[in-house]
Amino acid sequence: MTGPETPSGLRDLVDRVDAATEDCATITLGDLLAALGERGFGPVLLLGAVGMMLPVGMLPGVPLAVGCLLLVAGWQMLRGRDGLRLPRWLARRELPARQIQDGVHRMRPWLERHRHRLRARSPRLTERRVILIPGAIAVMGSGALMIALGFVPGLPAALALPVALFGLGLTIRNGLLALLGLVVLVPELIGAAWLLR
Repeated sequence: MTGPETPSGLRDLVDRVDAATEDCATITLGDLLAALGERGFGPVLLLGAVGMMLPVGMLPGVPLAVGCLLLVAGWQMLRGRDGLRLPRWLARRELPARQIQDGVHRMRPWLERHRHRLRARSPRLTERRVILIPGAIAVMGSGALMIALGFVPGLPAALALPVALFGLGLTIRNGLLALLGLVVLVPELIGAAWLLR
């Protein structure tokens, strides 16, 4: 489900997104994910969640698009697929390229500062169903809440943080980081769901 990724590989992902959004006003979600290549679910979850924590995540329609992306990704993880296949209606969704590129530029210093921490730890955890199945369910729950409560200021970004940790853990095969994201995400989902009562 996940391929090994190194800090230099993470920089490569950032470079790919940067190049895909250069000199264009908008980019479709399908084209953006195609720029990542076939790398499993980790980078998809990471990209979507980080986008929600940056200013681009506050633009109208972005929480809806990311929420749908997380729902689809979580469902396909639950079914045991090796990579994400977007439905056509979601792949055609357009996003603002300039804001995505600005977010990418903000990520670069963070990657440089933490490159010594971004390495594989307990990699087998990222392949075990005991992590992937509850992770997939939690990702779907996060996506559903982003769709339902995307209008609440700050809530989509708060929901996105543990998804980013989970996605980063899968991407660099750091099982402890993926587990941390899952542990944080579950009570956060319970609290957010309480708001819907």
